[in-house]
Amino acid sequence: MLAGVFIFDEWKTGTFRHKFAQSFYCKKMNAYVDISKSIGVSEQGIPFWDDLYLDVVVFPNGDFNIKDEDELEEALNNNHIKEDDYRLAKSVMNDLIKEINAKENAIIKNSLKHFEIILMASQGTY
Repeated sequence: MLAGVFIFDEWKTGTFRHKFAQSFYCKKMNAYVDISKSIGVSEQGIPFWDDLYLDVVVFPNGDFNIKDEDELEEALNNNHIKEDDYRLAKSVMNDLIKEINAKENAIIKNSLKHFEIILMASQGTY
């Protein structure tokens, strides 16, 4: 039985990349999407991402939870982010929700297939 496996990935929306972490526990898979403006490595070799506050957690049954909307609002009200970044975060979140509801997010779909393989292999049935 798997105790927990974490897989990190990213996908691009236009010119923006979004961090994507998936956690697998036993027979369940959760996807955690941290909506970011950009991801990269600095000239000094330090990884970074421009977090846009919003996170989406996708549960095994396809339900999801939006996290940190209050932090996004607070960041906008305190001028920690620009209006354009606020709208970008909301737009990406809405697009992701559409993909989740339509079961069309390629990363989640592929991850489910890979998770089944990992689970079968851990049980000796692959």
